[in-house]
Amino acid sequence: MGASRAVGNSPECFALIEADTRRVDRRRFTESIQRWLSHSRARYLHGPPGTRRPDVEGNRTMARIDQVGDGIYRISVFTPEKRISFNQFVINDERPALVHTGVYPMYEEVRAAVSQILDPSRLAYVIVPHFEADECGGMGRFVAEAKEAVLVCSAAGARINLLQWDYAGPVKGVQDGDVVDLGKHRLRFLETPHVHHWDSMMAFDETTRSLFPSDLFIQPGEQPPIVHENLGKDMCQWYRAAGLFAGEKPVLRVVDYLAVLDPQWVHPMHGGSLPRDILPRYVHALRTEPFVFDGRIFGRTLPW
Repeated sequence: MGASRAVGNSPECFALIEADTRRVDRRRFTESIQRWLSHSRARYLHGPPGTRRPDVEGNRTMARIDQVGDGIYRISVFTPEKRISFNQFVINDERPALVHTGVYPMYEEVRAAVSQILDPSRLAYVIVPHFEADECGGMGRFVAEAKEAVLVCSAAGARINLLQWDYAGPVKGVQDGDVVDLGKHRLRFLETPHVHHWDSMMAFDETTRSLFPSDLFIQPGEQPPIVHENLGKDMCQWYRAAGLFAGEKPVLRVVDYLAVLDPQWVHPMHGGSLPRDILPRYVHALRTEPFVFDGRIFGRTLPW
């Protein structure tokens, strides 16, 4: 989904991170981030919630904000050249959470959208389902601004990525069944390795029975905030052309588990949110349509 620049390109920004919550020297971390940001070009593009306009470069639409659940807000940016949207979700509660951060170049736009919902410095958790640019590109900057924020990722993600990543800040590595209490909302984490990445996880809000499955159940194209259309075949075709999933078994095991979990809402990283009544059609598509790697990567056929 594109490369992201590392946050804090200086030795003082580096710290060894373990799978449990830990505090580092926030003053040094914040100062190093601010020095780095002083050399970057800030773009603050925003509009009223629910609006969308072309941005100044014309390569993507403005961030759109829609409430898709009780205290849950979807921030979406559509990129026509990639034919897909990039979604972040804010859970507004006593201890607010941001699910996904967007890619690094999108940070100012995402932050401006978050600020229309709540003060970004209030964020208590920044949740990264797996380490890919669109999920975590802005993580360092969000954590640096929010004094009490903790980065939440899977225990595997903390171990294989953050131990030697150029990131400084508190992090909590979670295992399957671990819960974070936001106040009204309770997020339970599901380890889903190899559903796209080795370190993949999902979050399930027990209060609203809302699933945040990252790259599972996506819909290509520009979609409305809530999708009632069956785009399961399009989903599988996109997965196959992009080469997103290496094998069926990890995906179908998780799909079977989610059928038992029976979420009322599904809020994917790409596309619109899915209500409970349409989800079985997407599940059926994954069980019946080819969707795994077939030799193509983003539509380009490899020579072997």
